[in-house]
Amino acid sequence: MHSATKEMKRSTDLQKIHFRQWIDIENWSADWPVFATGQEGGVLYVSFEVVNPTKFPLTVQRVIVRVDSQPAIEFQLPQFLSPSSRFSIKTKVALVRAATDDYGNPSFADVTVRLDCLVEYDDVLRKRQPAQQFGYLGVLAYTGSKFKRFATSLNEPTEQP
Repeated sequence: MHSATKEMKRSTDLQKIHFRQWIDIENWSADWPVFATGQEGGVLYVSFEVVNPTKFPLTVQRVIVRVDSQPAIEFQLPQFLSPSSRFSIKTKVALVRAATDDYGNPSFADVTVRLDCLVEYDDVLRKRQPAQQFGYLGVLAYTGSKFKRFATSLNEPTEQP
């Protein structure tokens, strides 16, 4: 009997793998920071896409974005994502000029910023999954921006009913 129970659990675990879901963040971009003359702060416009790369729909409930040590920006959704679909987020982030006086100087080559993103979602069975965290370093230049992922937390899904 004990062996049959183990086999049933193993079979159930294998079936759960089929329903496993996650999200991804792609296509980060940012404009060169804008500072008004005489102002101590500036504005940075950041955009990215939240992607469902899985075979089942999911619902993104909340996205939190932080640039450097600035206050976090929170998007309360929900946003339904069908399989292999995406949606875009664009936000305005306040920057403190004290970080560097060269932000607004065209002769300054690059500006590096840290972007952190946390995404909460419900899976196809409408079960809330642990938040996924993403970390990126962005290099901003007059010629464009580049982002490199330096951290990702893919949490194990919670138990299904």
